[in-house]
Amino acid sequence: MPPPDKLDNYLNLYKKVKHKDLGCLGGNKRFAPNGAEGGDIKRLNSLRN
Repeated sequence: MPPPDKLDNYLNLYKKVKHKDLGCLGGNKRFAPNGAEGGDIKRLNSLRN
C-alpha cells in the first residue's frame, strides 16, 4: 500500500480494478480486459513515464 499522502502508481491501480475481490469494492463490477487491452495499458504507462 502507498503512504496515505501519495497516489498509487498506474499499473498497481490497473491491477486492483482487475482483482476478483478488490475490483468489486463499493458495489462496482470488476474490470475484465478484452483482447490486447492489458498490453495497451502497459504501453500507455511506458508513454506516460
